[in-house]
Amino acid sequence: MRRLIPTSPFFSATAFLKMTQLASLSPAAKTLGIEWGAYHNYMHSGRLETPGASIYYEVTGSGPALAFAHGLGGNHMSWWQQVPYWAARYTCVTFAHRGSAPSRCDNPDPAEFAGDLAALLDR
Repeated sequence: MRRLIPTSPFFSATAFLKMTQLASLSPAAKTLGIEWGAYHNYMHSGRLETPGASIYYEVTGSGPALAFAHGLGGNHMSWWQQVPYWAARYTCVTFAHRGSAPSRCDNPDPAEFAGDLAALLDR
C-alpha cells in the first residue's frame, strides 16, 4: 500500500490522518506496535483564544503530556511523523504558533510564544 504524505505545510493533520486510514503505516511503525485505530481514536483539535491570537492545536494519544513546538517556517504539521510513535505512550500536543497557519494573529510577537504554550498546557 502507498503511504500518503502532506504536500503543503498548511495541510491539516486531521485531513492527513483521515487519508491514511485507507493506507498502511510504515513497516517501522508496525514493528513498534503503532496501529491506526489506537492513534486515531484519541485525536481532537481546537483553538485556544488568547489576547490577539487564536492558537490552533491538536491533541493525540493518552498519558503524560508531551508538547511539540515548531521552529520558524513550520506549523503543527512539522511533527506528523513523530506523533504516531509517541501517542502510544503520551498525550501529544502539537500546535501552530501565533502567526503560523492555521493559527490566526493580527501582529505576531515571538515573545508571546512561551505564554501561549503555557496557556495551552494549562487548558
